[in-house]
Amino acid sequence: MIEKPIIFSTEMVKAILEGRKTQTRRIMNPQPLFYTGRRYIVPDNAPKKWHDCDDIFAAGFCPYGQPGTVLWVRETWADLRGMGFGFPFAYKVDTPSGSEGDRCRIEFGVKWKPSIHMPRKAARLFLKVKDVRVERLQEIVSGKDVYREGCPESEKHNAFNWFMKLWNNINAKRGYGWETSPWVWVIEFEVVRR
Repeated sequence: MIEKPIIFSTEMVKAILEGRKTQTRRIMNPQPLFYTGRRYIVPDNAPKKWHDCDDIFAAGFCPYGQPGTVLWVRETWADLRGMGFGFPFAYKVDTPSGSEGDRCRIEFGVKWKPSIHMPRKAARLFLKVKDVRVERLQEIVSGKDVYREGCPESEKHNAFNWFMKLWNNINAKRGYGWETSPWVWVIEFEVVRR
């Protein structure tokens, strides 16, 4: 079985744990220059395997794997080993700011570590890839897909705007805002282990 890491924000980890998030969109890098309707035209700096690719390449070349791949979730975490706690790791999503757990963390001087630094042994959430496809970001016109991205119940009446704001908060500063409609990998998944 192939395993690969994937980073999620605390908000999105919560959505996965609550069963709201079963889909994620990730920026393709490098971006195809355009799509002819059958073939992706890619820049010269694209990996050689991408050149002269058709739609079938999506599942085969996605850096997050293809159907059957298991993704282990990297999230904001703390290493508690050797501190006398009954568990080795803590996760930010479980200890919201101001909670008893958060006050205890601060009292013991435990600092959150960025998700990018989470090792595999600290992972607690595993996702099995069910499907991979390629599309432009603004093709997420289906309300179902917006909900699958983790839209909270409180935003259901405004789900599309919620998703645009979420996307821009994460990606606009990198030059991939909603208005640019970048090419994205659409990865559908199911939780296989918690």
